[in-house]
Amino acid sequence: MRGFSAPVQAAVACTLLIGMAALAGCLQASPADDIVAGLYAENASEQRQATRELIAIGEPAVPALIGVFASGDAGASQWAATALCEIGAPSVSPLIASLSTDDPAARDWAVVTLVCIGEPSVEPLVVGLSTGNENRRMAIKTALIRIGSPALPYLVPLQGSSDTRLQDDVREILASIALTQQMREQAGATASAAAPAP
Repeated sequence: MRGFSAPVQAAVACTLLIGMAALAGCLQASPADDIVAGLYAENASEQRQATRELIAIGEPAVPALIGVFASGDAGASQWAATALCEIGAPSVSPLIASLSTDDPAARDWAVVTLVCIGEPSVEPLVVGLSTGNENRRMAIKTALIRIGSPALPYLVPLQGSSDTRLQDDVREILASIALTQQMREQAGATASAAAPAP
């Protein structure tokens, strides 16, 4: 740093030190990282305990929990989804971001979790519908269809969008929600008709 005045050199050195300290802070393990290992335990009580602790940590545990989905371990992923669902709204944006992954199992777990979270997921999902890769768009459509009726107030106004791809996606989602509701009603009517009279 020759040729610079002492104050400039001091400022640069200070900036570098602050940057290195910030980077070191980013690289430090989250308290959730150690606890997440408990989701892979053979013992269900250890898995439940880890899940409770991760829920108590809340939002700071979200990245570590989403990382479990890529492990391929269905049991650990189920516990992670349970924790994320309980954490709720703070999980939504990171879960939506994870939908762009090439890992179909990780995408499926993210969708299941967003559906579990329910209505707090709807508006961010609808916003995300017009962006991202095909994997992400398909996963978002699946989540909105599974969430169902709570998505309608956000989707119906988009039928008039100037984005034709978005219009097509919205029409497909609305039709699927309507079909799903119709099938549920028919199944309920069939079950009622088949029930023995008192």
